[in-house]
Amino acid sequence: MKSSRTFSCGRQSERCRTHQARAQKSRIANELIVAEDGQKALDYLFGSGAYADRDISICPPVYFSISNSPRLPGLEVLRRIRRTTI
Repeated sequence: MKSSRTFSCGRQSERCRTHQARAQKSRIANELIVAEDGQKALDYLFGSGAYADRDISICPPVYFSISNSPRLPGLEVLRRIRRTTI
């Protein structure tokens, strides 16, 4: 079973549980990382704020976002990711 990370942004706990169940059924052992809003997503991805001690060289290859996430819209998060080399 191959293991990696999947990152999700937004208040979508039911979707996260569904994703985890499908991944387990398909024998994919991805660690699911969930940020409740766009700002926390950027903090995680760029290793700032509460995640300042995170090794940013280990980035999730998959990122899911919702456009109406609180504090910072998902599209703005994606724009900032695109403008920045991690």
